[in-house]
Amino acid sequence: MSKLLRDISLEVKKAVKMELASVNESLSSWCIKVDTINASLAILTEKVKDLEKKNMYLTNQNTHLELKVNAIEQQIRNMEQKQLDNVLEITGIPEDKDENLEKLSSKLASKLNIEKGQVSMVKRLKGRDGK
Repeated sequence: MSKLLRDISLEVKKAVKMELASVNESLSSWCIKVDTINASLAILTEKVKDLEKKNMYLTNQNTHLELKVNAIEQQIRNMEQKQLDNVLEITGIPEDKDENLEKLSSKLASKLNIEKGQVSMVKRLKGRDGK
């Protein structure tokens, strides 16, 4: 009986060793996979940090450019307004067939107490009905 127990014990030990070897092999394989995943995670973490830095830089640059655009738009509005400082629009003067805009502007200047030299340009714009 003792021999039988030893034989059984020996067989059980062999079976357990084989199972443990299989478990160790699987565990080793999983350790390699986990190490690979950890390395990939570290690389991705670095990439995310780099992208966050680039995003912050681009956000700051965009804000700076928006401020510049706003300032330039304001300058354009100021320049457009300055161009209109000496513009006088008069409506309701009927157009004569043989009218002379120079004479008409001289008459208007005298009525408005403006010197003729202050008028740099005179032009007639079409009215609502195209006349």
